[in-house]
Amino acid sequence: MQNLNKKLFIIALLFALITSYFTYRYLHQIKNKYNKTEYIKVIVATKDILPREKITSEMIEEVKVIKGTNVIKGIQDRSKIIGKYAKGKILKGEVIPADRLFKDEEKFLSFRISNGKRAISIAADNISGVSDLIKPGDYVDVYVTVDEKMIENKYNKVVYPPITKLLLQNIKVLAIDKKQFADNKERKQIPNRYAVTLEVSPIQAEKLVLGEEIGRLKLALRPLNEDKIYNTPGTIRQDIVPDKGKITVPK
Repeated sequence: MQNLNKKLFIIALLFALITSYFTYRYLHQIKNKYNKTEYIKVIVATKDILPREKITSEMIEEVKVIKGTNVIKGIQDRSKIIGKYAKGKILKGEVIPADRLFKDEEKFLSFRISNGKRAISIAADNISGVSDLIKPGDYVDVYVTVDEKMIENKYNKVVYPPITKLLLQNIKVLAIDKKQFADNKERKQIPNRYAVTLEVSPIQAEKLVLGEEIGRLKLALRPLNEDKIYNTPGTIRQDIVPDKGKITVPK
């Protein structure tokens, strides 16, 4: 009886060893298969990104997915995403492909306008536009010339002499005609009239609109890196042509 128990124990031990061996081999095969799995890096959004929103480093993260996984091919370089603008809404966890971003946001004028400013265009020509030498990114002063005006009522007549006044100063040029920051090509010839788009505050925009309506505008190019503001009273005819020798003839 004792011998039988020993034999059963040995048989059980052998089965246990065999089972352990095959279990070990199975787990080892699984481990090797796991280790051989290749992963690729993709960049996904960490939050919902709104249309035309500028993407910052906090809005994206790198994740690993198994190579061959059916995912949209996205940009794998963070530097090619950060600072760009989304064309449409990008959902949290979504891969960011190149066609979901504006490739060259400089071509979109609205991206170049500072907060609190407006883009407004005025008509210019070869003379008023400084011989077409003004370029996007330059800063200009705007002068307005208003002709003589007479206002008459039942009591008297008020005559306002012609005047030229420094209307706006240190105004940034956003675009010349359809030429903006991203366009470095020169026009082959200067058109007779073209548009100059300026970056102004809402109050400055009102002055520009009225100035163009009641008078004539002329631009003056400012030196590079000069932001000094001048206070001028305006110039009337008598300031440049005195009344010396004037003869008054009665009616």
